[in-house]
Amino acid sequence: MGSANRGNSGAAIDIGAARSLVLERGTPRERAEVLWVLDRAQPDAAVVTDFLAGQRPDGGYGGIGATITALVHYDALGLPGSCPAVQAASVVPGGPAARDPVAALDRALAYLISRQSPDGGWDERPEDVGPTPVPWETPGDPRARMYLTAACCLELTRPAAMRLDADVSPPLTRIAEAARATEAARATEAARAALDRGLEFLLDHRHANGRFVGFWHTTWLAASALAAALGPDHPAVGPALDAIGAHAPDVWEASQLAWMLQSFRRGGIPADRPPIPGLLAWLSQSQRPDGSWGSEDGAQFVVFATVESLRTLRSYGR
Repeated sequence: MGSANRGNSGAAIDIGAARSLVLERGTPRERAEVLWVLDRAQPDAAVVTDFLAGQRPDGGYGGIGATITALVHYDALGLPGSCPAVQAASVVPGGPAARDPVAALDRALAYLISRQSPDGGWDERPEDVGPTPVPWETPGDPRARMYLTAACCLELTRPAAMRLDADVSPPLTRIAEAARATEAARATEAARAALDRGLEFLLDHRHANGRFVGFWHTTWLAASALAAALGPDHPAVGPALDAIGAHAPDVWEASQLAWMLQSFRRGGIPADRPPIPGLLAWLSQSQRPDGSWGSEDGAQFVVFATVESLRTLRSYGR
């Protein structure tokens, strides 16, 4: 967790500075992401092909956490089937099925479903994370299991997981009947069953104040998954939001705020529901003089944090 470093108190967002920073310092994929976020410019086929080439034969990208991160980039590139907060672009023409973004998304979601444990949670395998894994991907660590379970549950609320059109709105309880063909219905049933088991696992691990056990990330991801699946009025959602709102917004680094707010957006939690307005205002004020937003993971992730902050602010109409 990084400490906050603010530099834009009260000023308007400097889109030009943010764009320039990403274009100058970002990877080809990050440059494509910022152009999609700001201009809705579809990424070059070479960028998409290179990104999808990281997918393994089992559908994952090197473990559960790595696959979740890949899905963040999938959305940031605006690929077909992206979350409703990011309007989908056209399918990149040509290429084998393994390089088709729609097929790649289906395989990634199927991979996540296949990795669920019998108790409904998710856990990394030692061979996927190496000898010195980060705390939130440490096999067998209860905090990591909670985080991975919350993150996987939120991914399984994607319309693509339920074989729904990309522009549907949560909660899924009102739209699950829209699954289309027999094969799609089977996939929908598997995704819904995995999601239900995961949500039960999460609900069994809460503190009295509404916070979910483990990292704070788990609380905002779990609340968002519950809201997306069962509606924002689910009795566990409000207390989780209140637990987050009990903290002053300046305790969060910009990358955390962007992640949190984007999760709430995916969950269909109303933008005027506290603490969202205050968090959104703080993120807007957190841009640094060079155009960047800070990352809890350090300076090497500032470009990624900047793209995600822009994507979040745009999704809220900022």
